[in-house]
Amino acid sequence: SIETVFEPDLPKIDFDPVQLEQVLVNLCINARDAMDGNGSLRVSARQTPPPVANCSSCHQPVEGTYVEFDVIDDGPGLSEALIERIFEPFFSTKEATKGSGMGLSSVHGIVHEHGGHLVVESTPGEGACFRVLLPVAGTTRSVGNDMHDDSEALPGGELEGRVMIVDDNLEVAEFLDELLRGWGLATRPFISGRAALDSFLHAPSEYDVVISDQTMPEITGMELARTILAEHPGTPIILHTGYSEAVTEPSALEAGIHALFAKPLDIPRLKSVLEAILSSA
Repeated sequence: SIETVFEPDLPKIDFDPVQLEQVLVNLCINARDAMDGNGSLRVSARQTPPPVANCSSCHQPVEGTYVEFDVIDDGPGLSEALIERIFEPFFSTKEATKGSGMGLSSVHGIVHEHGGHLVVESTPGEGACFRVLLPVAGTTRSVGNDMHDDSEALPGGELEGRVMIVDDNLEVAEFLDELLRGWGLATRPFISGRAALDSFLHAPSEYDVVISDQTMPEITGMELARTILAEHPGTPIILHTGYSEAVTEPSALEAGIHALFAKPLDIPRLKSVLEAILSSA
């Protein structure tokens, strides 16, 4: 069963209506799948005061005035450990044949692009509530669609350094960008491996670490790494890949790559590796 509850006279929000539909449909499909097609789904919209919470996907404090869309199911619920990871690219609780794992990563990208946040409330065995918090028009500036050349670190981070992010998937690049800035790092994301290489070779002193995807058009992560290391030996490069057979850890280390990650990314390990690199710089 599906129930909809929409408060009247809600304030306006600045949001692409097609993308809003994508967010809500995505969350509803996930709820349906969690309940295995048998249960109760509630979708609501209301104005809400700032919740005393951190965003479940970017982990920053939630501040501001919002219109809130809730998607609530009575499925099996989520543990705290799962809530910590569900917005990561390529992370999925579904079987391999039932999804790519990009659904909630897309939701994260769209919502944060418009200056919003996501709060997930759930107890195992008691269903889940996904709260989509979208700022009231005029109360905050949205992030926008353009890749930023010099991302400033978000306040309150623990690390210091300058990181190049290379991934042809915009959603993954934006996810890593926000994650690393949340740790205090200055970042510059690229969705073109060729453009990233040109930027590095033009100004290598502007980067302390390079994080790159392996499978990209024009140039692979290994090719990018080999070219950078040929010109600037010792540059710390972290490579991540969803195809472990394409690059192995021995072959990556032999090529001079600092660390190889498989997808879905191990976020705590990534932070630990960055800490070690930057503390020895």
